[in-house]
Amino acid sequence: MFILFYNNSQPVWFVINNEFLAEDIVRSLTASIGLVLSVPITTLLSVFLYFKTHR
Repeated sequence: MFILFYNNSQPVWFVINNEFLAEDIVRSLTASIGLVLSVPITTLLSVFLYFKTHR
């Protein structure tokens, strides 16, 4: 999608501020942050529950 907008003769800042592209950028960043944070949170929760039940 970015390539389609970028091939236009519009400036880069205008392309990035486009509603459709900005929505996709925010959606991708949000999903990435969620995936990156889910692993350490799940690990910490698992360790906490493991030590809580095995004491």
